[in-house]
Amino acid sequence: MNRLALFIQFPGAQEFAFVCVFQVFAGFVIANISDLFSKKLGL
Repeated sequence: MNRLALFIQFPGAQEFAFVCVFQVFAGFVIANISDLFSKKLGL
């Protein structure tokens, strides 16, 4: 827990964490959308 508190105090650490989470979320959404499209197009 101490290590996490230390990490949050670093300048830019929160932005970095947000970017990581956003990239994972975006990747998940894109994978779902492409899966949906391939099912609609019957690929």
